[in-house]
Amino acid sequence: MSAPTILSLGAGVQSTALALMSGDHGYGRFWDASARCNRLAHRVALGFRQALSDEMQVDHLCRNRICVRPDHLEEVTQQENIRRALPFRVTR
Repeated sequence: MSAPTILSLGAGVQSTALALMSGDHGYGRFWDASARCNRLAHRVALGFRQALSDEMQVDHLCRNRICVRPDHLEEVTQQENIRRALPFRVTR
């Protein structure tokens, strides 16, 4: 699998050049031809730096869902990801 194309979005945030698909909650995906499936861009980006566990989630430390900058991403448990996100949740 080749590395995704990276675009700078300012303030140190980067995003892959890909479509944001309906129903993905703002997370970017791209087609992985070798595996014949779509991949979450932030998991692939962090995967270039470290091995990832299927049981863990990737937390966006910058709180920007389309960011794929590895130093803005951290692998955490689902419980920790939820705990960290609570202060940023928007109530409707």
